[in-house]
Amino acid sequence: MKAGFLKRPMKVNMNMYPQIDSMIDDFFRKQAGRWADLPKGVTGRREVFRAGNMKLFKFDSPAEVEGRTPMLFVPSLINRWYILDLTEETSLVKPVAEKFPTYMIDWGYPGCEASHLPFEHFYKRALNRIVKFICRESGHEKINMLGYCIGGTLSYLYSCIEPERVNKVILLASPINFEDGGISGLYAKNFPTEQFLESMESMPGGKIAEFFNNIQPFGVIKKMQMFQKKHQDEGFVKMFVAMERWIADDGVNFPAKAYYDFIGDFYGKNKLAKNELTLSDGTAIDAARRTAECLILNATADHIVPVPATALPAADAAPRETLTYNTGHIGITVGKYGAEVRKNVINFLNKGEEGVANV
Repeated sequence: MKAGFLKRPMKVNMNMYPQIDSMIDDFFRKQAGRWADLPKGVTGRREVFRAGNMKLFKFDSPAEVEGRTPMLFVPSLINRWYILDLTEETSLVKPVAEKFPTYMIDWGYPGCEASHLPFEHFYKRALNRIVKFICRESGHEKINMLGYCIGGTLSYLYSCIEPERVNKVILLASPINFEDGGISGLYAKNFPTEQFLESMESMPGGKIAEFFNNIQPFGVIKKMQMFQKKHQDEGFVKMFVAMERWIADDGVNFPAKAYYDFIGDFYGKNKLAKNELTLSDGTAIDAARRTAECLILNATADHIVPVPATALPAADAAPRETLTYNTGHIGITVGKYGAEVRKNVINFLNKGEEGVANV
Protein backbone atom coordinates (compact mmCIF):
# COMPACT_ATOMS: atom_id res chain seq x y z
CA MET A 1 0.00 0.00 0.00
CA LYS A 2 1.34 3.46 -0.88
CA ALA A 3 2.52 5.54 2.05
CA GLY A 4 0.56 8.56 0.81
CA PHE A 5 -2.83 6.82 1.09
CA LEU A 6 -5.45 9.14 2.59
CA LYS A 7 -3.04 12.01 3.24
CA ARG A 8 -5.20 14.38 1.22
CA PRO A 9 -8.39 15.64 2.92
CA MET A 10 -11.55 13.74 2.01
CA LYS A 11 -14.94 15.28 1.27
CA VAL A 12 -17.62 12.87 2.40
CA ASN A 13 -21.22 12.87 1.23
CA MET A 14 -22.99 10.95 4.01
CA ASN A 15 -25.69 9.87 1.53
CA MET A 16 -22.94 7.74 0.04
CA TYR A 17 -22.17 6.08 3.39
CA PRO A 18 -23.19 2.50 2.35
CA GLN A 19 -21.06 2.71 -0.81
CA ILE A 20 -18.10 4.09 1.13
CA ASP A 21 -18.49 1.31 3.68
CA SER A 22 -18.47 -1.28 0.89
CA MET A 23 -15.34 0.16 -0.72
CA ILE A 24 -13.53 0.26 2.60
CA ASP A 25 -14.53 -3.33 3.34
CA ASP A 26 -13.14 -4.44 -0.04
CA PHE A 27 -9.90 -2.56 0.64
CA PHE A 28 -9.44 -4.15 4.07
CA ARG A 29 -10.00 -7.63 2.66
CA LYS A 30 -7.23 -7.08 0.12
CA GLN A 31 -4.88 -5.85 2.85
CA ALA A 32 -5.55 -8.72 5.27
CA GLY A 33 -2.73 -10.80 3.83
CA ARG A 34 -1.75 -13.81 5.88
CA TRP A 35 -4.25 -12.92 8.62
CA ALA A 36 -7.22 -13.47 6.29
CA ASP A 37 -7.66 -17.06 7.52
CA LEU A 38 -7.55 -16.47 11.27
CA PRO A 39 -9.55 -19.12 13.17
CA LYS A 40 -12.82 -18.22 14.84
CA GLY A 41 -11.69 -18.87 18.37
CA VAL A 42 -8.07 -19.70 19.21
CA THR A 43 -8.37 -21.95 22.29
CA GLY A 44 -8.69 -25.69 21.71
CA ARG A 45 -12.24 -26.94 22.22
CA ARG A 46 -14.74 -29.64 21.39
CA GLU A 47 -18.51 -29.69 21.03
CA VAL A 48 -20.13 -31.52 23.95
CA PHE A 49 -23.81 -30.64 23.60
CA ARG A 50 -26.19 -29.49 20.88
CA ALA A 51 -29.85 -28.47 20.77
CA GLY A 52 -31.18 -26.93 17.55
CA ASN A 53 -28.97 -24.00 16.55
CA MET A 54 -27.31 -23.93 19.96
CA LYS A 55 -24.02 -25.68 20.67
CA LEU A 56 -21.93 -25.97 23.81
CA PHE A 57 -18.14 -26.05 23.59
CA LYS A 58 -15.81 -27.31 26.28
CA PHE A 59 -12.31 -25.86 26.12
CA ASP A 60 -9.07 -27.73 26.65
CA SER A 61 -7.89 -27.48 30.26
CA PRO A 62 -5.15 -29.08 32.37
CA ALA A 63 -6.30 -32.30 34.04
CA GLU A 64 -5.90 -30.86 37.54
CA VAL A 65 -8.68 -28.27 37.06
CA GLU A 66 -11.47 -30.82 36.62
CA GLY A 67 -12.52 -30.75 40.28
CA ARG A 68 -12.98 -26.99 40.36
CA THR A 69 -16.22 -25.08 39.86
CA PRO A 70 -17.15 -25.10 36.15
CA MET A 71 -17.25 -21.80 34.27
CA LEU A 72 -19.82 -21.00 31.57
CA PHE A 73 -19.38 -18.11 29.13
CA VAL A 74 -22.67 -16.73 27.79
CA PRO A 75 -22.15 -14.53 24.70
CA SER A 76 -24.56 -11.97 23.31
CA LEU A 77 -27.42 -13.12 21.11
CA ILE A 78 -26.50 -10.60 18.41
CA ASN A 79 -22.77 -11.32 18.01
CA ARG A 80 -20.66 -14.41 17.61
CA TRP A 81 -19.11 -15.99 20.70
CA TYR A 82 -15.44 -15.83 19.66
CA ILE A 83 -14.99 -12.14 20.56
CA LEU A 84 -14.11 -13.61 23.96
CA ASP A 85 -11.46 -15.84 22.34
CA LEU A 86 -10.47 -13.59 19.43
CA THR A 87 -6.66 -13.87 19.43
CA GLU A 88 -4.04 -15.49 21.62
CA GLU A 89 -3.12 -12.06 22.98
CA THR A 90 -6.66 -10.95 23.91
CA SER A 91 -8.48 -14.18 24.78
CA LEU A 92 -10.47 -14.12 28.01
CA VAL A 93 -11.30 -17.80 27.58
CA LYS A 94 -7.72 -19.06 27.55
CA PRO A 95 -6.58 -17.91 31.03
CA VAL A 96 -9.89 -19.03 32.57
CA ALA A 97 -9.63 -22.47 30.93
CA GLU A 98 -6.14 -22.85 32.41
CA LYS A 99 -7.67 -22.75 35.90
CA PHE A 100 -11.27 -24.00 35.59
CA PRO A 101 -13.34 -26.40 33.47
CA THR A 102 -14.62 -23.90 30.92
CA TYR A 103 -17.61 -23.95 28.58
CA MET A 104 -18.99 -21.55 25.96
CA ILE A 105 -22.41 -21.32 24.36
CA ASP A 106 -22.55 -20.84 20.60
CA TRP A 107 -26.05 -19.56 19.82
CA GLY A 108 -25.48 -20.34 16.14
CA TYR A 109 -27.30 -18.63 13.28
CA PRO A 110 -31.03 -18.74 14.05
CA GLY A 111 -33.28 -18.69 11.00
CA CYS A 112 -37.03 -18.51 10.43
CA GLU A 113 -37.53 -21.63 12.57
CA ALA A 114 -36.59 -19.56 15.65
CA SER A 115 -38.81 -16.56 14.85
CA HIS A 116 -41.49 -17.61 17.37
CA LEU A 117 -39.11 -18.11 20.32
CA PRO A 118 -39.63 -15.57 23.13
CA PHE A 119 -36.73 -13.93 24.91
CA GLU A 120 -37.62 -16.14 27.88
CA HIS A 121 -36.63 -19.20 25.86
CA PHE A 122 -32.99 -18.16 25.98
CA TYR A 123 -32.63 -17.21 29.65
CA LYS A 124 -34.83 -19.96 31.05
CA ARG A 125 -35.15 -23.02 28.83
CA ALA A 126 -31.89 -22.89 26.84
CA LEU A 127 -29.67 -21.83 29.75
CA ASN A 128 -31.30 -24.34 32.07
CA ARG A 129 -30.54 -27.20 29.68
CA ILE A 130 -26.94 -26.09 29.38
CA VAL A 131 -26.42 -25.63 33.13
CA LYS A 132 -28.00 -28.99 33.96
CA PHE A 133 -25.72 -30.67 31.41
CA ILE A 134 -22.61 -29.04 32.91
CA CYS A 135 -23.67 -29.97 36.44
CA ARG A 136 -24.22 -33.61 35.42
CA GLU A 137 -20.91 -33.79 33.58
CA SER A 138 -18.89 -32.10 36.33
CA GLY A 139 -20.64 -33.47 39.40
CA HIS A 140 -21.10 -29.93 40.74
CA GLU A 141 -24.41 -28.51 41.97
CA LYS A 142 -23.46 -24.94 41.00
CA ILE A 143 -21.53 -23.24 38.23
CA ASN A 144 -19.94 -19.84 37.64
CA MET A 145 -21.15 -17.70 34.73
CA LEU A 146 -19.81 -14.80 32.70
CA GLY A 147 -22.19 -13.02 30.35
CA TYR A 148 -21.14 -10.44 27.78
CA CYS A 149 -23.59 -7.72 26.69
CA ILE A 150 -27.04 -9.34 26.26
CA GLY A 151 -25.41 -12.58 27.39
CA GLY A 152 -24.99 -10.87 30.76
CA THR A 153 -28.69 -9.96 30.81
CA LEU A 154 -29.51 -13.63 30.20
CA SER A 155 -27.05 -14.78 32.89
CA TYR A 156 -28.44 -12.34 35.43
CA LEU A 157 -32.02 -13.45 34.75
CA TYR A 158 -31.04 -17.09 35.11
CA SER A 159 -29.34 -16.37 38.45
CA CYS A 160 -32.64 -14.89 39.65
CA ILE A 161 -34.75 -17.83 38.43
CA GLU A 162 -32.39 -20.63 39.51
CA PRO A 163 -30.35 -19.18 42.39
CA GLU A 164 -29.39 -22.61 43.70
CA ARG A 165 -27.49 -23.40 40.47
CA VAL A 166 -25.30 -20.27 40.23
CA ASN A 167 -22.24 -19.77 42.44
CA LYS A 168 -20.87 -16.55 40.92
CA VAL A 169 -21.96 -14.37 38.01
CA ILE A 170 -19.86 -11.87 36.08
CA LEU A 171 -21.65 -9.20 34.04
CA LEU A 172 -19.37 -7.84 31.33
CA ALA A 173 -20.76 -4.64 29.73
CA SER A 174 -24.24 -6.02 30.35
CA PRO A 175 -27.51 -4.04 30.28
CA ILE A 176 -29.69 -4.54 33.37
CA ASN A 177 -31.27 -1.13 34.01
CA PHE A 178 -32.64 0.26 30.75
CA GLU A 179 -33.82 3.59 32.12
CA ASP A 180 -30.66 5.24 30.78
CA GLY A 181 -29.96 3.12 27.73
CA GLY A 182 -28.31 5.88 25.69
CA ILE A 183 -29.12 6.13 21.99
CA SER A 184 -30.24 2.50 21.97
CA GLY A 185 -32.88 3.43 24.53
CA LEU A 186 -34.16 6.31 22.40
CA TYR A 187 -34.33 3.98 19.40
CA ALA A 188 -36.27 1.38 21.37
CA LYS A 189 -38.83 3.89 22.66
CA ASN A 190 -39.71 4.83 19.06
CA PHE A 191 -39.44 1.39 17.48
CA PRO A 192 -42.67 0.09 15.85
CA THR A 193 -42.70 -3.20 17.76
CA GLU A 194 -46.17 -4.40 16.74
CA GLN A 195 -45.62 -3.76 13.03
CA PHE A 196 -42.21 -5.44 13.25
CA LEU A 197 -43.61 -8.61 14.82
CA GLU A 198 -46.36 -8.81 12.20
CA SER A 199 -44.03 -8.47 9.24
CA MET A 200 -40.58 -9.87 10.11
CA GLU A 201 -39.14 -13.26 11.03
CA SER A 202 -36.07 -11.66 12.60
CA MET A 203 -34.12 -8.45 12.95
CA PRO A 204 -31.31 -9.07 10.42
CA GLY A 205 -27.80 -9.06 11.84
CA GLY A 206 -26.69 -6.65 9.12
CA LYS A 207 -29.31 -4.11 10.19
CA ILE A 208 -28.22 -4.40 13.81
CA ALA A 209 -24.59 -3.77 12.80
CA GLU A 210 -25.71 -0.82 10.66
CA PHE A 211 -27.54 0.67 13.64
CA PHE A 212 -24.43 0.52 15.82
CA ASN A 213 -22.36 2.03 13.01
CA ASN A 214 -24.81 4.92 12.79
CA ILE A 215 -24.45 5.69 16.50
CA GLN A 216 -20.87 6.68 15.64
CA PRO A 217 -21.20 7.63 11.94
CA PHE A 218 -17.58 8.70 11.48
CA GLY A 219 -16.23 5.49 12.96
CA VAL A 220 -15.56 3.99 9.53
CA ILE A 221 -13.56 7.03 8.45
CA LYS A 222 -11.53 6.89 11.66
CA LYS A 223 -10.82 3.21 11.03
CA MET A 224 -9.45 4.09 7.59
CA GLN A 225 -7.17 6.71 9.10
CA MET A 226 -5.95 4.34 11.81
CA PHE A 227 -5.25 1.62 9.27
CA GLN A 228 -3.28 4.06 7.12
CA LYS A 229 -1.11 4.99 10.09
CA LYS A 230 -0.46 1.48 11.37
CA HIS A 231 -0.71 -0.80 8.33
CA GLN A 232 2.92 -1.85 8.61
CA ASP A 233 2.50 -3.09 12.18
CA GLU A 234 1.83 -6.84 11.89
CA GLY A 235 0.26 -7.05 15.35
CA PHE A 236 -2.11 -4.21 14.55
CA VAL A 237 -3.12 -5.74 11.20
CA LYS A 238 -3.79 -9.11 12.85
CA MET A 239 -6.04 -7.55 15.47
CA PHE A 240 -7.71 -5.26 12.95
CA VAL A 241 -8.60 -8.12 10.61
CA ALA A 242 -9.91 -10.28 13.46
CA MET A 243 -12.09 -7.45 14.74
CA GLU A 244 -13.44 -6.44 11.33
CA ARG A 245 -14.44 -9.99 10.50
CA TRP A 246 -16.26 -10.34 13.82
CA ILE A 247 -18.01 -6.96 13.47
CA ALA A 248 -18.80 -6.82 9.75
CA ASP A 249 -18.69 -10.33 8.32
CA ASP A 250 -20.32 -12.56 10.91
CA GLY A 251 -23.62 -11.02 11.92
CA VAL A 252 -26.40 -12.91 13.69
CA ASN A 253 -30.14 -12.44 13.24
CA PHE A 254 -32.23 -11.69 16.35
CA PRO A 255 -35.40 -13.90 16.27
CA ALA A 256 -38.50 -11.72 15.89
CA LYS A 257 -40.44 -12.65 19.05
CA ALA A 258 -37.32 -12.46 21.23
CA TYR A 259 -36.44 -9.07 19.73
CA TYR A 260 -40.01 -7.86 20.29
CA ASP A 261 -39.85 -8.92 23.96
CA PHE A 262 -36.41 -7.42 24.50
CA ILE A 263 -37.30 -4.05 22.99
CA GLY A 264 -40.71 -3.87 24.66
CA ASP A 265 -40.22 -5.34 28.14
CA PHE A 266 -36.62 -4.36 28.77
CA TYR A 267 -35.88 -1.15 26.87
CA GLY A 268 -39.46 0.03 26.67
CA LYS A 269 -40.84 -0.79 30.13
CA ASN A 270 -37.60 -1.47 32.05
CA LYS A 271 -39.28 -4.41 33.78
CA LEU A 272 -36.02 -6.05 34.88
CA ALA A 273 -34.78 -3.06 36.88
CA LYS A 274 -38.27 -2.48 38.30
CA ASN A 275 -38.48 -6.15 39.35
CA GLU A 276 -41.71 -6.55 37.37
CA LEU A 277 -40.78 -9.36 34.97
CA THR A 278 -42.77 -12.59 34.98
CA LEU A 279 -42.36 -15.89 33.20
CA SER A 280 -44.96 -17.12 30.72
CA ASP A 281 -46.57 -19.23 33.46
CA GLY A 282 -47.04 -16.13 35.63
CA THR A 283 -44.14 -16.80 38.00
CA ALA A 284 -42.43 -13.59 39.12
CA ILE A 285 -38.71 -13.18 38.36
CA ASP A 286 -37.69 -11.78 41.72
CA ALA A 287 -34.21 -10.23 41.98
CA ALA A 288 -34.48 -10.56 45.75
CA ARG A 289 -34.11 -14.35 45.35
CA ARG A 290 -30.70 -14.05 43.76
CA THR A 291 -27.79 -15.23 45.95
CA ALA A 292 -24.76 -15.50 43.66
CA GLU A 293 -21.87 -13.13 44.27
CA CYS A 294 -21.70 -10.72 41.34
CA LEU A 295 -18.87 -8.88 39.58
CA ILE A 296 -19.97 -6.00 37.34
CA LEU A 297 -17.46 -4.87 34.72
CA ASN A 298 -18.45 -1.72 32.85
CA ALA A 299 -16.85 1.01 30.72
CA THR A 300 -17.01 4.81 30.81
CA ALA A 301 -16.95 5.17 27.01
CA ASP A 302 -19.49 2.41 26.31
CA HIS A 303 -21.94 3.90 23.80
CA ILE A 304 -24.03 0.73 23.72
CA VAL A 305 -24.37 -0.06 27.45
CA PRO A 306 -23.64 3.13 29.43
CA VAL A 307 -22.42 2.73 33.01
CA PRO A 308 -25.85 3.56 34.57
CA ALA A 309 -27.40 0.76 32.52
CA THR A 310 -25.27 -1.84 34.34
CA ALA A 311 -26.79 -1.12 37.78
CA LEU A 312 -28.64 -3.98 39.48
CA PRO A 313 -32.28 -3.72 40.62
CA ALA A 314 -32.91 -2.18 44.04
CA ALA A 315 -34.47 -5.48 45.16
CA ASP A 316 -31.16 -7.31 44.63
CA ALA A 317 -29.33 -7.58 47.97
CA ALA A 318 -26.75 -10.20 46.94
CA PRO A 319 -23.06 -9.25 47.33
CA ARG A 320 -21.53 -7.50 44.35
CA GLU A 321 -18.44 -5.58 43.25
CA THR A 322 -18.18 -3.09 40.39
CA LEU A 323 -15.04 -2.33 38.38
CA THR A 324 -15.13 0.48 35.80
CA TYR A 325 -12.64 0.95 32.96
CA ASN A 326 -11.93 3.98 30.80
CA THR A 327 -12.71 2.23 27.53
CA GLY A 328 -15.63 1.17 25.31
CA HIS A 329 -18.06 -1.70 24.82
CA ILE A 330 -15.67 -3.81 22.78
CA GLY A 331 -12.46 -2.34 24.16
CA ILE A 332 -13.27 -3.81 27.56
CA THR A 333 -12.71 -7.27 26.08
CA VAL A 334 -9.88 -6.71 23.60
CA GLY A 335 -8.44 -3.24 24.30
CA LYS A 336 -5.54 -2.00 26.40
CA TYR A 337 -7.37 -2.80 29.65
CA GLY A 338 -7.94 -6.38 28.57
CA ALA A 339 -5.09 -7.79 30.68
CA GLU A 340 -6.45 -6.05 33.79
CA VAL A 341 -9.97 -7.33 33.07
CA ARG A 342 -8.67 -10.88 32.67
CA LYS A 343 -6.71 -10.64 35.91
CA ASN A 344 -9.73 -9.35 37.85
CA VAL A 345 -11.99 -12.05 36.41
CA ILE A 346 -9.55 -14.79 37.48
CA ASN A 347 -9.12 -13.33 40.96
CA PHE A 348 -12.89 -13.05 41.43
CA LEU A 349 -13.36 -16.68 40.41
CA ASN A 350 -10.47 -17.80 42.63
CA LYS A 351 -12.01 -16.44 45.83
CA GLY A 352 -13.17 -19.36 47.92
CA GLU A 353 -11.87 -21.93 45.40
CA GLU A 354 -9.50 -24.46 46.96
CA GLY A 355 -6.08 -24.86 45.43
CA VAL A 356 -6.22 -21.79 43.16
CA ALA A 357 -3.97 -18.78 43.70
CA ASN A 358 -4.64 -15.22 42.58
CA VAL A 359 -2.75 -13.81 39.59
